[in-house]
Amino acid sequence: MLFNCISVNSIMQASVTSSIMMILIYKIRKEDKLFDKVNPKVFLIIYSLCLLRMLFPVEFEGYTRPISGGPVWNYVNDFLSAEVCKISGYPVTIIHLIIAIWFAVAAVKLVQYIKKYRRIHNIFWYSGEEIEADEFTEVTNNRFISTKIKRINFIDAPCCMGIFKRIIAIPNENYTSRELEIILKHENEHLRNNDVLIKHLINIICKIYWWNPVVLFVKKNINQSLELNCDMRVLENNTQEYRIEYLETILQEYKRHNEIEHELMLALADGNPEELYERFKAISSAKRKKSIINQFVISFCLLAIVMISYSFIIQANYEPTEANLGDYEGEVLSIDGFNSYLRKNDDGTYSLIYKESILGQEQVILDVAEEELSYYTDTGIKIE
Repeated sequence: MLFNCISVNSIMQASVTSSIMMILIYKIRKEDKLFDKVNPKVFLIIYSLCLLRMLFPVEFEGYTRPISGGPVWNYVNDFLSAEVCKISGYPVTIIHLIIAIWFAVAAVKLVQYIKKYRRIHNIFWYSGEEIEADEFTEVTNNRFISTKIKRINFIDAPCCMGIFKRIIAIPNENYTSRELEIILKHENEHLRNNDVLIKHLINIICKIYWWNPVVLFVKKNINQSLELNCDMRVLENNTQEYRIEYLETILQEYKRHNEIEHELMLALADGNPEELYERFKAISSAKRKKSIINQFVISFCLLAIVMISYSFIIQANYEPTEANLGDYEGEVLSIDGFNSYLRKNDDGTYSLIYKESILGQEQVILDVAEEELSYYTDTGIKIE
C-alpha cells in the first residue's frame, strides 16, 4: 500500500504546513525586490503544491515517521478524546462532533457551489449572441472540449469559465478590433493553460477547509497569480506598443466592472486597485531578466518543506503508568519504527523484533497475530 491512512493528525498537519507555506509565499511575493526577479509561474506552481498537500493529507508507508508532540499534544488528545455521549452504545467524543460538523458544513458548501456553477454555466452557454472567432478557439477545441465565444448583455467584464464546455463571455460593448483581440487572447490563454481548473481547485479547497482563515485569505492572492501568469504569457515577445494597448484595455474594463468577485470564472479586470497596480507593474517589468537562481532557491526550499512535512506525523505519546503495568516487574521497552520491526516467519506468523541500537543485538519480543498487524504498522513499524 502506498500510504497507511488519513488521520486527524495528518489532516491537521497538512493544514498547518500548507498554511505556513502559503503565508511564506504571500510574504515573498509582496517583496518588491523579488517581485521583479521571479516569474509569477513559480509562485503559481508552489501555491498549487500547497493546495495538493491539503487535498492529500496522507501518511506514506515506510516514509512517514511518528514523533511525539510532548505533553501539550497529550493534553489536546485527551480533550478531543473526551466522551460526550453514547449513540446505540457507541461512545461519541469531542473529535467525532468536530469532524461531523466540519464534514456537514463542507458538504453543504460543495453542493451549493456545484449547483451554482451548473446554473451559471447553463445560462452563459445558452444565452447571448455567439461570435465566430475560430482563430481563438481552435487551439483549445478537440473531441472532448468545445469553446464558445458569447456576447452577453448582463455581464460587466470579459470572463471565461468551463472545463469541457468552455465559454469566453464578453459584455455587449462597442470594442475596437484591437481591444477585442486583446480580450479574446487573454481569456483564451486562461482556457489553454487550464487556469479555470486551478480556480475550481482553489474554490473546492476553500469549501472543504472553510474553517481555515489562511486558505480564505490566500485565495485572492492565488487568483491574482493566475492573472499575472496569464498576462506574462499573452505579452511574451510582444512589442512595447502592444503592451501599452493591453494595459489600456485592462484599465478600461476595470473602470467598467462592479468589483464583485467572480468566484466561478476568471475575469479580465478582477481585483482591487492594489492588485491592478501590481499587474501594471508586472507587465511593465516583464522585459527585465528574471533571476534563475532566485527562482530555483525559492522553489527548492518550499518544495523541500512539502517533502519534509510528509516525512513525519506528530502524535500523542504516553508513558506506561503503574496502573497499566499492574504487578509486572520485568523490563519495560519503548518500541517505535526506528528501533523495532515486524518479521514474517516461514510458517506465515509474525514476530516483533526489538533492536537495542543500530548495531545492537536483536531480540524477539513477542509473536503477533495477523489481525493485530495494523496496530503496529499504524505506529510506523514496518514489516520486513
